Amino acid sequence: MNHALPDTGETPLHAALCTPHRLAHDLVLEVLLARGADPNRATKASAETGCFMRDCSTRAESPLHRAAAFGTEQTIQLLAGNHTPENGSECSIIAS
Repeated sequence: MNHALPDTGETPLHAALCTPHRLAHDLVLEVLLARGADPNRATKASAETGCFMRDCSTRAESPLHRAAAFGTEQTIQLLAGNHTPENGSECSIIAS
């Protein structure tokens, strides 16, 4: 469930947020979180990723970071409810 790709550090939660089917994110995330997926796991920095349909690199981001960029408000709330920032640096992302 929390197996990270060795080159990028991406987990199934990261991958679920990289599909063009944004409304399906929540269903997949709910299943992954219910099965113990770690929403706090960050990717490696500056690793080339194949999760998007273009050339790009990871940015040491958590699934919550990806949800803020590519998900819906519901997706963000789902991850924020399961997310525990260690130093409070991500609090501004989920504050409304």
